[in-house]
This record gives sequence, structure tokens and C-alpha cells, in this order.
Amino acid sequence: MPWRTPRSSSVALAGAVILIPAQQKAGPRPSLDLPGTLLVCAGLFGLVYGFANVDSHPWSAPSTYGFLAGGAVLLAAFAWWQTRAPHPLLPLRVILDRTRGGSDLAIFIGGIGLSGAFLFLNYYMQGILRYSPVMTGLAFLPMVATLVIESPRWTGR
Repeated sequence: MPWRTPRSSSVALAGAVILIPAQQKAGPRPSLDLPGTLLVCAGLFGLVYGFANVDSHPWSAPSTYGFLAGGAVLLAAFAWWQTRAPHPLLPLRVILDRTRGGSDLAIFIGGIGLSGAFLFLNYYMQGILRYSPVMTGLAFLPMVATLVIESPRWTGR
């Protein structure tokens, strides 16, 4: 990169040292919630592996519903643990706040809808219209560009 020279890095570092004030230690940092981390990681693994297992096994296979049920139980245990942990990973007050929880739910539902739209449009374009994968990607560009351009305008609403 022609604009990034050692001199510009030195100037940036010197400016940062001079202009950015030093932060005072506020106290001891909270420790990592290790049980919560293990519960949420294992729960999400169980759900993802359970859904991915359907590709090679039927829904009625013990490995499929076992991983899905185990993941759900572990995520419920994670939610229970977060009410009792001294330094929770996800304090429930964050989710239970009406504004923040509502926006998180809206983002989640919108993401599910958008993923479904991309999945089925992909099937339609490649299976019915016989587009190549590259043509399918190019056909998605107007929708993606519209999402990128319009999303900042509508996020506040």
C-alpha cells in the first residue's frame, strides 16, 4: 500500500501517545463466567450439530433429536445460570429491557426471513431458471445493494 509508510505509522503512534489521555484503573476486572461460557457453547453446539445432522440422518434418529434436546436443555441451564452468576455473560436486564429486547427480536426475525429468502431464491434461480452459481450471485447484487443503502435509513425507525 503506497500510503502506508513507516513514517505515517510513527506519526500516528506519536499523536496517539500525546493526544489520547491515559486511563486510570477503575478497579479489578470482573472474571470470566466460565460455567456460563461452557453452557452456552455446548448448547449452541448441540443445536447446530442437531440441525446439521438432519442432512445425513432422519429427524427421528436419536442422534438428531438428542442433540437438539440437549442443546435446548443446556441453553435453558445457561439462562438459569445467568440469573445467579456474579458476573454474567449476558445479564437478563439487557434482554428484558423493552426497547433493546424488542430490537434484538426484530433483528433475529428479520435475519431468519432474509436467510430464508436467500435460500429459496438460490434454489429457484439455480434449479428452475438454470442460472450458474456466478449468475445467481450477480442476480442477488441489486437486492444486497438495496439492503446496504437503505438499512441505515430505516434502523432508527
